[in-house]
Amino acid sequence: MRRHVMRARDLPLEFIVVGHTSDDAALLETGRVFITGRYEGEEAVSLLRGAMGDVGFVPSICPETWCFTLTQLWRAGLRCVAFDLGAVAARIHATGRGRCVPPGLPVHQLNTFLLSYARAGHPATARVHP
Repeated sequence: MRRHVMRARDLPLEFIVVGHTSDDAALLETGRVFITGRYEGEEAVSLLRGAMGDVGFVPSICPETWCFTLTQLWRAGLRCVAFDLGAVAARIHATGRGRCVPPGLPVHQLNTFLLSYARAGHPATARVHP
């Protein structure tokens, strides 16, 4: 997510990071990313629910073997989007509780997909949890 890409298209799309990233400052500069900061494991579901997002996004580019994050997103009641890799994709395909997109999907296409998928469930502005 580069700042100029998000601003150039001016999509009604926001990302809420429950936790933190290695690049919080740059993400916050976009004005479209909000970060909760560190949390205790038992707080995850309530933080996700409290953020009132439309879709959970698992941006992992490694073929993980399980994915605790996906479990927490589902416990919070969110449909999820992930790259079509590893156990995350297998779990989504098996349950139908989300959609998978091809790895390497260009950012503008990913944003368009996230927005349309979020709107399919909620017609308001989309808030996505990475």
